[in-house]
Parts: sequence; structure tokens; C-alpha cells
Amino acid sequence: MSKRGFVFMVLGAISTLVVFVSNAAATKLFPLFGFAADCGLLTFPVSYVIGDVMVELYGKKDANKTLKVGFVLNFVAMVMMAIAAWLPTYPGSPTAGAFETVFGFMPRVVVGSLVAWLAAGMVNNAAFEKIKDRTGHWKLYRRVLGSSITARVVDCVLFETIAFAGTLPLYDFLKQVVLAYFAGMAIEVALFPLTKFTVAKIEDYLNSK
Repeated sequence: MSKRGFVFMVLGAISTLVVFVSNAAATKLFPLFGFAADCGLLTFPVSYVIGDVMVELYGKKDANKTLKVGFVLNFVAMVMMAIAAWLPTYPGSPTAGAFETVFGFMPRVVVGSLVAWLAAGMVNNAAFEKIKDRTGHWKLYRRVLGSSITARVVDCVLFETIAFAGTLPLYDFLKQVVLAYFAGMAIEVALFPLTKFTVAKIEDYLNSK
């Protein structure tokens, strides 16, 4: 396997793993500055870092392939968790009720996450490539942050609506959407040095003999 192929495979695997972990974590809400925030907020922005690295190094077409494969794999995982939650619990099991409570709700979270991830990812990749056509290889921060401004709107609105609409009072729901957007953007800005470092290191690795 070539170096480019190996790196592409690793990045795709990490991206799929991050989305799965984020989906599981998103079933729990925690208070953040008076807002209700899902714990997926802590890990999901990493998927944007991976996505930006992939579209920077491999282009929109290949980055979108990773999105589609990750979508399918996480959907299969959701189906398996839904089946496990549906099966009867063995009498006296110490996890009786807990598994069903968490993973019974998880399909809605996963559907919201996957639909939002796929749609926002494609919007991000398209915007990223369009900005790159103008900036060339320079000014990575413009591509990373500029593409995220629109993509995060798509992501937050779709995910929060599908996953949580009707489960929270309207005011709390709207606050959560706004919080998810600005917190996600803030985390992505904070992670930009990691994105830049990762791109540089992978380019060095790919160009080495």
C-alpha cells in the first residue's frame, strides 16, 4: 500500500471512530454556562479537523467518499445498538433498564448526527475547495474557518432538530442550537493549530523517501 493510501485509510478510520464516540456521548446532556449541551460537543469537532485535513490533502471527491463510508458504518452500528436495546434483558441483570434508556434513545441521536455530518461535511468540503481555488496552497486558516462558518450552521440545525426537537422546552432547545454553533466554532478555532500541524506533518511524511 502506498503512503497516500495508508494515510487516507487511517484518517478515514479515525473520522468514523470519532463520529461513533460522539454519537454515544451525545445521549448525555450537561450544563454549560446555563445551557443544556450534549457531550458529543466535546469530541465531534475533531471530525471537522480530520475532514479539513482530508480535503486539504486529497481533495473534495476523496473526502466525500470517506463521509459516505463513515455514514454507512455508523448507520450499521446504530442498527446493531437498536436491536440490542430491543432484545429482552436477562432477569436480574445489573444493567436492566439502563441500556435501553441510553441506546433506546441513541438511534434518534445517531440519525441526526449522521444526516448532519454527511450534509455539513459535503457543504464544508465544497466551500473548502472553492476557497482553496482562490487562495492556492497558502492561508489554510481561511479555508478551514471559512468553510466551517456555513457548514456548522447546517450541522447544528439538522442535528439538534432531529435529535432533540420535542425533548426540551423550545427556549432551551433554541439555546442549545446557538450554543452548539458557537461552542463548535470556538473549539475548531482552538484546534486550528492542530489542523495546521497535522497537515504539515502528513505532507512531510508523504514527501519523504
